[in-house]
Amino acid sequence: MANKKLNRKETIREKVIELEKIVQYFENEEIDLDEAIEKYEKADILVKEVSKVLKGYETRIEKIAADK
Repeated sequence: MANKKLNRKETIREKVIELEKIVQYFENEEIDLDEAIEKYEKADILVKEVSKVLKGYETRIEKIAADK
């Protein structure tokens, strides 16, 4: 179980790092439109995946707080 939690944490961290790289790409003045669309689509997927995990954490925290 601890291994699974560690892997999830690393996965989230990796996704956030990838999102940061995409943001840096868009901050560049010279952007290729085709590549920009691909990166935007990837960013959209990453945001949804990270949001889903964070929502799960929020639900767990609310459950813990309610059990007190």
